[in-house]
Amino acid sequence: MNKLTKEKEKLEQYFNEPTNQASSIRKISANDKFVLNLIISCVIGLLWGILIFLIDGFIIGTTRKKIDSPDLVKSGNKTSIPADKLVIAGRLILAAFVGYIISIPVEILAFKQEILAAIVEEDKNVKVTEDKSSSKTVLQNIISRIKEAEEKYKIADKAYHNYNTSGAKISNIPKDSQQYRITLLDRESEKNKAELALKEAQIEYEMCNSTRISCWTPNPGLMRLYKTIDKLDDKFLPWLIRFVFIFIDILPVLTKISKKTDNYDVAIASKESKKKANFKLEQITLNTEIEILENKFKFKKEKMEKLSKDIEDKIQENITV
Repeated sequence: MNKLTKEKEKLEQYFNEPTNQASSIRKISANDKFVLNLIISCVIGLLWGILIFLIDGFIIGTTRKKIDSPDLVKSGNKTSIPADKLVIAGRLILAAFVGYIISIPVEILAFKQEILAAIVEEDKNVKVTEDKSSSKTVLQNIISRIKEAEEKYKIADKAYHNYNTSGAKISNIPKDSQQYRITLLDRESEKNKAELALKEAQIEYEMCNSTRISCWTPNPGLMRLYKTIDKLDDKFLPWLIRFVFIFIDILPVLTKISKKTDNYDVAIASKESKKKANFKLEQITLNTEIEILENKFKFKKEKMEKLSKDIEDKIQENITV
């Protein structure tokens, strides 16, 4: 019992009275880790915000209406149809996906305590199951050793009983007696070890409860946090947040394709029609220039062929003369 008391005092001293140097080192490392996490979070948040802004700008900027004729719109006939149903559907799907991705960090922050509690409970159940299985194995080993010691005790006791009743000397009695004492000592040692392990577990459990420090400190990653959201008791609230962000992200696209044509759409359509007309004009001009150059090359080629033929004819005439 004195040994158990000393072990208990050592464990209590280890849990309750950390040295000043160790505590200062922990504080410094915790502060450095907090600053580093803050810097990393700010950088990642800035990059994430810029990326989402560019994607949303691309979605809204490329969602346009096809105007039948800018002249008709200017004259008051505002008839217009969406540019392409497949393009609009693609923009809506992309906007919904972006809204879903944006909602994940918000869900994790909103339900952080519940998620961590669920992770702690899950880890605790796993650890308890492992401890039960290991404790059961140790207990079975101890029971088997105790049974073996009891069998040896019965054999030794029977030998001593026969020796006392018959008065005959048995040569293996001293050996059995020594083995019997060793077995008893082993059994006492195993019993003391089991009691010590039990006391240590009780002390650790009491210290964790008294200081309100969890024995299972979770350090989950982003994927585990995300997977744990669906395991919460109230599954409606996370999906509500997701639907809200999805609606917020697709709302500008729906607004743009459902509203009437305004001056901005007319200006964009006129600009695009001018670009198309200029492009066609440039193509026509370029084709005309190419055709002119081809005709010039063809004319020069024919002239060179005719000139070479005349020279050959004159040479033939001179030879015949």
